[in-house]
Amino acid sequence: MRVFIALSYLASLASAKLLDSLKLKEMSKELRGDDDRLVRPFPSESTVKVQNDICPFMISSLVETVSSGEKLKDRGDAAEALHLCTTHNPANRADIGTAEKGQIFGGINDLIHTAMATLDATEAMMSKDSDGEDKIEVIRAKVGKAIAQASETVWILSYNNEYNQKGFFEAGIVDELIMSLKNLPVFFSDDGPFSATNMWSLAALQNLASTYCDSESGYCDWQRNDDTRSLYLPKGVKATTTIDKEIRTKIMEHIKVNDGRSFDKLLLYLICNGPVNSPHDETYSWPGRARYPHSTTHPEIVPWAAAGLFKSLVIDESTRRYFSDQSDANGQLFMCLCNMYKNTPDWLEENKATIATYRMGWEDYCPSVHDDCKDKEGWAESETGQTCSDYESEKLCATLGMNLGRGIPANQACCVCGGGTRDHSKARRLSPRAFQDFQRIMESTPGNNNNNNPSCGSF
Repeated sequence: MRVFIALSYLASLASAKLLDSLKLKEMSKELRGDDDRLVRPFPSESTVKVQNDICPFMISSLVETVSSGEKLKDRGDAAEALHLCTTHNPANRADIGTAEKGQIFGGINDLIHTAMATLDATEAMMSKDSDGEDKIEVIRAKVGKAIAQASETVWILSYNNEYNQKGFFEAGIVDELIMSLKNLPVFFSDDGPFSATNMWSLAALQNLASTYCDSESGYCDWQRNDDTRSLYLPKGVKATTTIDKEIRTKIMEHIKVNDGRSFDKLLLYLICNGPVNSPHDETYSWPGRARYPHSTTHPEIVPWAAAGLFKSLVIDESTRRYFSDQSDANGQLFMCLCNMYKNTPDWLEENKATIATYRMGWEDYCPSVHDDCKDKEGWAESETGQTCSDYESEKLCATLGMNLGRGIPANQACCVCGGGTRDHSKARRLSPRAFQDFQRIMESTPGNNNNNNPSCGSF
């Protein structure tokens, strides 16, 4: 801590000085303390102390380093320190947005743009080098980390702060985030350098597109009118943001573009690779339990953020109509969100999918995991005696479902864990009753006149 007392004193004398790698590393270490959660809704006590004692003195220097630093790594590390200063700290969030005349907005936008340009230039230069692929992998890791750091800063600074939402939007951040998502894809077959990059880019878009309210948390608890399918705010609660609808419209413009790398197909792909269904361990990270830096390469951390973006977009009635249009893609989206809503063991995925399906009015139409499937008759786990019903009610599949014990494991015996006896010609498809209900809800959506039959195939 003595290092930072000296740093804060120097920063108070010359706040516009760029910070070097050592100072940035030490600051992030102090801010994280022993809290290595990847997603931190609330900071630890040690982080709060550093946020209050050190961060106010360092904001201008950090903003200047993000914006004008010579090294990509230093700029990313400065962004990391800024978001660590900001977690659940609205005062620092506001100060960062106004520091150096709002320089952070253009600085973060340029950081993402520069990182992508660096990767493009490296790949072009190394394409004819026999050792080029190894060198490119190193650059990909650096670029992925820098964009993840920048995107997490957007995520936290945009929360419940319209000034910051507007600043980032006007700087062009939506285009930069979506371009990075389209050009740095996550493949769920293996770990890779862009998992945290994709997660934080989607989470940033989620918070940019959110409406905030005059509640204590800033959260808007949207309610649904089941007759009209419209959303409304509880009595006495008012929205405090106006730029959010314009941001949602901009994101939807990208989704509606029909090209070879369309954002709507990417969003569907990312949502449909959830929920996490493997035990949380060193190989698979549940997003709500993911750890820094261990989990940053794990693709399992991505789908919650994709569902989070979707739940923000469907605040608008026009967007809900768009995703209710009867098409193969929307039928698949329905199934994937239902799967996440009903079957995830992770609190982050459950939260986003529950809100998304509620806002769409889909939750009562989600097919049961038992449709076209029968549990193994009389099965109970050999050591604990737990039945398939226990695995379903306590959401044990991802933690215990692969535990062999001394008999047949749950992931072979129980439908809820992906086992049981299935009619594979119908598995993961809408049941006939659910299919009719889904048609009915689509056709009854206000403004939707498309009466083609949906084809909700397997995913």
